[in-house]
Amino acid sequence: LIRAVTEISGKDVIDDTPNKRILDSLAKRGQKLRFEYLGLYPYSIVSPFLMTSQSKNSHSDKVKILMVAEKPSIAKSIADALSGNRGPYQRRGVSRALPVYEFTTDRFLPVNGENEKKQCLVRVTSVVGHIYSLGF
Repeated sequence: LIRAVTEISGKDVIDDTPNKRILDSLAKRGQKLRFEYLGLYPYSIVSPFLMTSQSKNSHSDKVKILMVAEKPSIAKSIADALSGNRGPYQRRGVSRALPVYEFTTDRFLPVNGENEKKQCLVRVTSVVGHIYSLGF
């Protein structure tokens, strides 16, 4: 990562805030490098870089729920149990070892407590190892 950032920026030091040009160049080399670079900074600083375009997203009108399990097998079990008869759609995550399971459901009520059920896009993934904090 350090070598790639140095090649792109021409500096031996990584700045205190993410650089959009560096981020875009790293993304062309691979998403893993992009996420490693973003991982150097606090979430509050990198969250704007993680947002996707609403126009590209067909699920923009749905409530989005992210569930993170401690093991890949638990993530699959959660997705299977909550997705109903159709089952979850499995897609490749950043790592092949950590798939992302997606499904749409109306089983979850919105946070504001209205009785109206809304469609939710649920994504279930996992980490490898132990979760010690919310910043992982």
